[in-house]
Amino acid sequence: MQAMPGVVEANPEHGGSRTLEFVGISMFSLLGPGNSQIKEMRQKTGADVRLRRKEDGVTVDITGTPEQVQQAAAMVEEIGTAAQATDTVTETLEFPSAASGAIIGAGGANIRMLKQQCKVEVVLEKQDPVCLVHINGNAAQVQQAKTMLQNVVKHDTQTAAAAGTPPPAPSAPSA
Repeated sequence: MQAMPGVVEANPEHGGSRTLEFVGISMFSLLGPGNSQIKEMRQKTGADVRLRRKEDGVTVDITGTPEQVQQAAAMVEEIGTAAQATDTVTETLEFPSAASGAIIGAGGANIRMLKQQCKVEVVLEKQDPVCLVHINGNAAQVQQAKTMLQNVVKHDTQTAAAAGTPPPAPSAPSA
């Protein structure tokens, strides 16, 4: 099997393991909403499929019987190729760690709201002293989610100031 454009095959042997590297796509594209695509792939094939984020893409490690590996690799390649053909973007916003509670919301309500209303994937990554929020979707969806998220944090900062609590120091978004 020949590697597709944007796919670098690290070990083309179809034994009990295989590694595929996708250049220019995000991890979200392979995981699917709520990790649905990766779960379905594991369930249908029985293979162990693991993803690793790279600076320029995603590495996919697949292990199992030769049949499981071949079946899972075909599914991964199909999803990866489709992802490369779509117009998805991932943007990362940076906030102070103190804002993470407002970003998440009570019981995860704000993250769920962003996912449902904007149809985006959202991953929050706490890295003291900052909180990184990765948003993935098409450009319009990502822009809508960014605006909503910035408004949530702004509202929380204003509420804290009115209550006499010092607001978190603002951080610049990163692309």
